[in-house]
Amino acid sequence: MSIKNDILRVLRNPSLAICVLKGFRDRKYVERSEWFDPVWYREGSYGEDLSGLDPALHYSITGFNPVAEPSPDFIPAEYVSLHPDAKGCNPLVHFEKIGKRKGYPISYLQRETGGEPRRVSLEEHQRALKANVRKIGERVKSGQRIRAVFLVYSSSMFSTRALFEEMARDARFDPKIAVVPDFRWGKDTAEKERVRCKEELSKTYSSRYFLPVEPTADGNWPDVLSETDLAIFATPYSLSDFRYNPHWSVGRSFLPVLVNYSYPLGKFTDWVMKRQNMGYFWKILWENEDILEEYRQNSLLHGANGVCAGCMKLDSLASLSSSPRTRKRVLICPHHAIYKSGPFAASNFLRFSDFFALLPTRYPDVDFVFRPHPHLFRRLSDPSVWGKRKTREYRERLLSHPNLAWSEGGNYLSEFVESDAIVQDCGSFLAEYFFVGKPCCYMIREDSADLFSLFGKECLSHCYQAREEKDIVDFLEKVVIGGEDPMRADREAFRNRVMVNYPHAARSALDGILDEIGSSVSHPEEKRT
Repeated sequence: MSIKNDILRVLRNPSLAICVLKGFRDRKYVERSEWFDPVWYREGSYGEDLSGLDPALHYSITGFNPVAEPSPDFIPAEYVSLHPDAKGCNPLVHFEKIGKRKGYPISYLQRETGGEPRRVSLEEHQRALKANVRKIGERVKSGQRIRAVFLVYSSSMFSTRALFEEMARDARFDPKIAVVPDFRWGKDTAEKERVRCKEELSKTYSSRYFLPVEPTADGNWPDVLSETDLAIFATPYSLSDFRYNPHWSVGRSFLPVLVNYSYPLGKFTDWVMKRQNMGYFWKILWENEDILEEYRQNSLLHGANGVCAGCMKLDSLASLSSSPRTRKRVLICPHHAIYKSGPFAASNFLRFSDFFALLPTRYPDVDFVFRPHPHLFRRLSDPSVWGKRKTREYRERLLSHPNLAWSEGGNYLSEFVESDAIVQDCGSFLAEYFFVGKPCCYMIREDSADLFSLFGKECLSHCYQAREEKDIVDFLEKVVIGGEDPMRADREAFRNRVMVNYPHAARSALDGILDEIGSSVSHPEEKRT
């Protein structure tokens, strides 16, 4: 995304437009601030191209958005939550111009502990987490259950479902689910998604497993982690209220654990691995040794809190079986990253959208299942892309075909099992579809080849690739319908590197957590010594 697009977007909102114009004037406050790290910001505080601008000027203009973080130790969303008078402005500029003079704390930790604002030492934080391990171990030794809270943003991001269910079956645990808002798409959308997610999960899990998560009249969200031992995060990003973000673990008594909601295969993952947020976790449960090694190379902690656990999200796949049928079934799964350029520009949907709408007519003896990324049609509805009318008409066009079904919702593994092949450009599916052993056709853009990590490129090399419509036609006619699958043998051999601890990744992770908590407790003879 360019600075031009940033400015055009905010000029639609007069109050924010004023803040942008003030940004040029307030640049000096950013340059002088000890809480602005130009090197850290230039490398990509949120993965954006600075479009050749000086980092301080770029942040001065775009920093009204609380997602834009000027350094690892100044969290704008948290500052605004503490000080509502900073809402709608550049939080760092507000602190430098007003907050310092009024003695505003920059974080909840500072407010609770008092004193001057301080930077977080990851080494000190990790030592504090080890102390938490010992305290929890003593509680377990006395017969108390381990309390765990799973932070869930959407049912499709509930990557720890298998881990939750393992805990629910284990008498040593007391697991709960907290469905929390994802503010990336605006507060109204976040609330709708939160309600929808709760309704969907309630079909599977009893109400006793859910913690009440509702904002108060003044807009504050409850601290569901104040009385827990383990906090299970699905993402290292700051997507939600500060109380549900990784940095909220600093100075707390619980152990934060990260299980990524998707199999990380993008080059963007390297950038994520370098972030301060990754050092806030007690454990990060990675999918395989290749990704763990990437984390060791990029992590500020050199991978000390990383564990190779496997992709527990796919554990339940082993219990699913396909129903008998005579027709071929193909999944069409486009991603939402329909940007023209930049670090997230991976989706080819706009190029193939008309082609997808014609496929069911061209192949009437094949059943197609159209399963877009949950955010794709939200992106398409934006006036800068298609707009609501064109998006609605396109969906109606797809659904007019009797041999095309629409799929959405949290659990897509049954779709994997019931399918014969997939055509897609979703990074996570690139690895996850190997679990069913069926052929994958990945729609790759010429400008997106370098967006994959080293392991992501290896996964891609074991898939059929489509750069134009003809490639998809060849895949459907030769591989799916014709049964010619020359990549099958290599694909089968490669699966072992993808499917670590399958289908017991969740149990393996849980045993590792129990072992570490149990070994932290001093035995009587050790105390005497």
